[in-house]
Amino acid sequence: QDENNRDSSSLKSQQQLDEYYPQIIKHNVHLAIHAGDLPQLARDFRQVYYQVRKHNDDDKTKSSSSTRRLDQVTKCLLLVCPDHATAWADRKRLMLQQEQHSTNDVMVKLFENEI
Repeated sequence: QDENNRDSSSLKSQQQLDEYYPQIIKHNVHLAIHAGDLPQLARDFRQVYYQVRKHNDDDKTKSSSSTRRLDQVTKCLLLVCPDHATAWADRKRLMLQQEQHSTNDVMVKLFENEI
């Protein structure tokens, strides 16, 4: 049941991606984006990033869902805007927060996934 939910959720998100950005091709973990579409994607990602960042700053409890969302959004933004210093600073802050609450093994895996 869980596997089916995950598959249908993944399929639904892929369909939404295809409908909203037909110029993006995703295969497994690989992503292909037409260079001419990058400026619009960058604007869209920046807009979402600033909304999520504000929500995360307003969240006094720093809930895991809020933190996880910021983590995901910064990854997306940095894929298309690798020179966005504020997003890099947020990634660093998130990783340092994670370091305070994790073992060395967990941190090694986290850093490996970042590379």
